[in-house]
Amino acid sequence: MFTYLATFLMTVLILTKGDKGDKSSSHGSDLRNEFKALNFTEVQQQCNDTYKIEKEYLISLSESGSFPEETELTPKCYIKCLLETLKIIDDKENINVESAIQYLNHLRGNQDLNATSIIVTRCAEDRIETCVCEKSYAFSRCVMEDVIDLYDN
Repeated sequence: MFTYLATFLMTVLILTKGDKGDKSSSHGSDLRNEFKALNFTEVQQQCNDTYKIEKEYLISLSESGSFPEETELTPKCYIKCLLETLKIIDDKENINVESAIQYLNHLRGNQDLNATSIIVTRCAEDRIETCVCEKSYAFSRCVMEDVIDLYDN
């Protein structure tokens, strides 16, 4: 499951680097080309340099959908850092639903586009968290829990 989370985050990066307005068939090719130039390990390391997180936290998130200790802010800010770097969280601290949907669709091999859209939209709407770290974690936890429930059970 740790690989699943890493794939989740890497795919988010791949799918959010391109121009959102470009809907042409070359867009997928552009994303693949950008992927070749990406160093996801560097992105993780940059966020971990700022917000130290134990590997166990990521394993727990990918296996259960939540961190083992949910009162600590630093691991939540690590998730915020990744989502901001990956453009899932914008500069106004809003969740970019379309990027998250694209990511999950790609990760799941476009198996169930409707389910993906429902999960991401539900998890993104009406977020009440005022702290962007809390919001990032709550969104990621919601998506992971729903994906685990839908596909792994």
